Amino acid sequence: MMFSRVFRHLKTLLLLEINLKPHECNTFLAILAKDNSFGLTNSLRNMSLNNYTAPLVNGESTKAENNIVWVDMEMTGLDPDKDHVLEVACLVTDHDLNILAEGPNLIIHQPPDILANMNEWSLKFHKESGLTDSSRNSNITLKEAEVALLDFVRKWTPYQSCPLGGNTIYMDRLFLKKHMPNFEQHMHYRLIDVSTVKELCR
Repeated sequence: MMFSRVFRHLKTLLLLEINLKPHECNTFLAILAKDNSFGLTNSLRNMSLNNYTAPLVNGESTKAENNIVWVDMEMTGLDPDKDHVLEVACLVTDHDLNILAEGPNLIIHQPPDILANMNEWSLKFHKESGLTDSSRNSNITLKEAEVALLDFVRKWTPYQSCPLGGNTIYMDRLFLKKHMPNFEQHMHYRLIDVSTVKELCR
């Protein structure tokens, strides 16, 4: 799925030599932007609670304290107190960024009044991507999504031991804390924010 491709790109970026030339990093980031891999825009929009894969390593899950839980979310805006979660995807890697398991990619139902009151950017972006219609037609509740995510990460991560990773992940964590507190509390307090790497490569 699209989310897996993000991490193949990120692994390349994070493992580059420390003396990477600026133009080389800019070229790589341009590839990321063109591919649109940091968002969920082109991901499959019809996945159900059970329609995801969780490949095993050597026939069993690898539950380790140095695993990383990567999350990507789409919301109606950037205020966790007023805005709502539309989509969330999750996967787990080891500390070398090898993908251990791909978790659920879930589109959460939001009623028409919430979808109609998004900010201008979100209205345009989510309409063009098809996420607005997918959210309207989804039958997955926020609570069901949280239960599915928590069930997935518990198989791969000990309680409060593994960090969250992602692009501008601090914003996602604010929404998780507000809207999916049980899932958020399972994570370690530390974050791996890929946007920091992108800024340092400018």
